[in-house]
Amino acid sequence: MAYSWVTLADLSALAGISPQRLRAVLSRGLQGDVRWRGANLVVRQVRGRGGRSGWKHEVRLDSLPPALQLRWRSLQTPLDRPLKHDETADAERAWRFTIIKPAVDTKKHSRKRRAAIVDISTREHPHFKTGEPVRIAERTVERWLAAYEKLGLAGLHREARSDKVERRKRRILCREWDKAVPFDRDTKQRIALVFGQFLAGLHKQGFKPKLLAVRASQKLAELTVLHGYDPGPERLKAICAVPRNLIEEYRLHRKVHIARTDAKAFHDNLPHVSRDASRLAPMDILVADIHPVDILYTRADGSTATPRAVAWLDWATRRIWMDFLFLEKGEGVRNEHVIASFVRVCSAWGVPRALYHDNGAEFNWSAFVDDALKLVDRTGRRLIGDLAPWELRRSNVIKAMPYRAASKPIEGVFGHLEQSYFCQVPGWIGGDRMRKKTHNVGRAPQPWPSTPEQLSVVLQGLLDTYHLVPQQGQLRGLSPGEAYQKAIAGGWAPVIPSPEDWCLAFSRPEPRDITKGRIRHANQLWWCEELDSYLEDRVTVLVPAYGQWQLLPLLDREGRVFAFAKPDRARHPLDVEGARESHRRRQRHLAATRALATSTPELNGLEEMLAIAAGPAPGPVSAKGFDRITLTPAAKQIAAALTETPEARQAREEQEIAEYNRRQEELAAKFRRSRNPGVQP
Repeated sequence: MAYSWVTLADLSALAGISPQRLRAVLSRGLQGDVRWRGANLVVRQVRGRGGRSGWKHEVRLDSLPPALQLRWRSLQTPLDRPLKHDETADAERAWRFTIIKPAVDTKKHSRKRRAAIVDISTREHPHFKTGEPVRIAERTVERWLAAYEKLGLAGLHREARSDKVERRKRRILCREWDKAVPFDRDTKQRIALVFGQFLAGLHKQGFKPKLLAVRASQKLAELTVLHGYDPGPERLKAICAVPRNLIEEYRLHRKVHIARTDAKAFHDNLPHVSRDASRLAPMDILVADIHPVDILYTRADGSTATPRAVAWLDWATRRIWMDFLFLEKGEGVRNEHVIASFVRVCSAWGVPRALYHDNGAEFNWSAFVDDALKLVDRTGRRLIGDLAPWELRRSNVIKAMPYRAASKPIEGVFGHLEQSYFCQVPGWIGGDRMRKKTHNVGRAPQPWPSTPEQLSVVLQGLLDTYHLVPQQGQLRGLSPGEAYQKAIAGGWAPVIPSPEDWCLAFSRPEPRDITKGRIRHANQLWWCEELDSYLEDRVTVLVPAYGQWQLLPLLDREGRVFAFAKPDRARHPLDVEGARESHRRRQRHLAATRALATSTPELNGLEEMLAIAAGPAPGPVSAKGFDRITLTPAAKQIAAALTETPEARQAREEQEIAEYNRRQEELAAKFRRSRNPGVQP
């Protein structure tokens, strides 16, 4: 098999690195394959000009990285313009083939073909565009036949603007530069490759068109001089002026700059799938978000601010609920605000089956209502066919992707409300906070002239207007209010929770000790009549996850709510009613104790105690075996010292002294022998 080889100079221009650096890489490949840019290069040395001592490096083309192979082939392949494949081109090729079909079936240069060509030219044929009858000349029929026999159906349609195709084949960079520089075609292509990569890099860095054109012309001049052609500054500037069409060829690389510097513009155009909400029932999905309303108002201290709206969108009917907050300076939207708004919207519209909210800290409470949302599915309703999508979900609370406004349908409603409704309110400053819309140029915008409470009333009125205006798209000409009424007429009904249900939803169980019939929570004593009769020492209390409640649910051992405790009010020491209330509580506790006593049989404790001894005595227990326990050496030494007599201790000490003296004599003799090796012991 014959392989194609790329020289070191061509590969240097192709990869955009210096020949010296590339030569160092290829030199390692002479002993075997070398790993470079994820590919194993196959390198050889051949005789030729330009190398060291007549030798130069070459790399096998199919061993290059795939990107470089494609780039090389694109430079070597002629730039043939592909045929168009639109309806007009296809219709024209089919029309021409239908006309020449009788001649195609005949033998070339035969009398039958000649007769077929004459017959075709003498008859009229309806034009494929207008349908008007036209005649085809014999010479035209012959040309169509020759093109068909050479190229097939592709030859039956003209190549559009063939003159431009030829110019594109000849052009390497731009017309003026190609004509002026005295380089051969290979050198021009290497310069074009390096220059094209440079243009792509400028687009990647986000250069503006004017700056990009100036810097590109400078770079082309530098490359031209570097390769040995310098006609002077003026001439060089003229021939190296980069045309706009060449700059635009690499505009695709500007996408990288957009992805790095404008995340919103980049993410807004990312591929996505379409969502169909036409089969949603009201309150199937409730979308939540916090929206800064673009209307200035004046606080009590004279400062100006814009209200915050806790907004809820019913995805199915496009109804929107907003609670407007007029916060003090330095104050932000807290969980308490959002929870209170959520309770209000659910009390009016019903509990949603799924909650779709932002990733803000204001929605940290949403996990507490997950179980409450799942209760709605017990009605047996389904969303699509026999399978509800949330039956496959572990949670009915969905968080939107961060920094993706397009993933939240409520964002589009915000823009529509601001530009079509809220813009009519005095004090509206528009969506751009840096360029506020003002009544007079150069002056600060005028805030809402009345109180914040009145502004809230006006904004709620505008929301009522929004619900009456028909919408296209998802609602198909219905208004949000009409879509809601249509769902009710079709049998849908909201699930309205009770106040006790909200206490269970926004709570967590905690044990509390019962002391004198009361429990302590939030540095306060709580009491209810049921606690007077509750004889356990501890009780489970549902404490609020956020904020404070007026009632605390109490759970029994089975986890059922049996009472609601309320704050216990302290009485005056001389209050007579306080003494009566204390007496009633003691009586309830004593009554519960007496009821407990009567519910169990009375037993004689002494008789039951003696019955234990009167029962059958257990038989003797015989051990099958036992282990002997021995003292450790240290324990033996301690035991011997404790039981030693004075006479034995004196004898032992004399023996230890004699043994010590003997060892000392042996060490001294050994030392003398080492100092005087010739001395015998």
